[in-house]
Amino acid sequence: MKKLVLIAHRGFSAIAPENTLAAFSAAIAAPIFRYTGGIGALEFDLQLSADGIPVIIHDPTLDRTTNGRGLVQAKSLAQLKQFSAGSWFGSQFTEEKIPTFQEALDLLKPTTLQVYAEVKQADLWNSTHIDDFVRTILSQNWQKRCFVASFNDSFLQKVALRSPEIVLGFYPTTLDDYSQKLQQATNRGNAVLLCEYHLLLEHPTLIEATYQEGVDLVAWTVDNPADLQQLVALGVNQIVTNSLLDLTLFS
Repeated sequence: MKKLVLIAHRGFSAIAPENTLAAFSAAIAAPIFRYTGGIGALEFDLQLSADGIPVIIHDPTLDRTTNGRGLVQAKSLAQLKQFSAGSWFGSQFTEEKIPTFQEALDLLKPTTLQVYAEVKQADLWNSTHIDDFVRTILSQNWQKRCFVASFNDSFLQKVALRSPEIVLGFYPTTLDDYSQKLQQATNRGNAVLLCEYHLLLEHPTLIEATYQEGVDLVAWTVDNPADLQQLVALGVNQIVTNSLLDLTLFS
């Protein structure tokens, strides 16, 4: 049986504000990652600031996870750094700021954890943005540890043209488009599928079909231990979770 690989969704977002360095630090220190010797990963979301810097925040607006208002893309990095990205979660996180992609890489560099960087609003990324993004990954030797994922297949194709080394993550969203995304991943030869886990539980033949093509499969976002155990029994070993990073669940 393949080793279970847990992927911390937006960091350890059950105990710290999502998509912050605090949540990433909490994931690094999580019992399961320490027990497995650092086998695991972090997932986070990327948006562009007004001055073209990749920053880590899920929503296109600031309203839900910061004390700011308005569109992320309408504010410079300096403006974004003025907001608290943690006070909504708890007063102890008031000083947490919206991190940049580079800040996350710097934090994670000493670890062995992999990274799933999901690019949001990919249509806003022009050629220069994509060039800089790919250059950052390659120049700092992250191509084997940083998977670039997006629901925007055109964006992924642009990344692929710039680097065959970077692993891409395709998102099948329905049963109808699963075969198409699997074919894209197979053709790429350096890609994974990231699938909402209920679709896999409802159609377990998708799991076998994916592995038969030599494509890795990631199930998201699983916070029910019973669902996790069922997925593992079906052969899925890479699981995105907000909360299941406690070793006691697996001992």
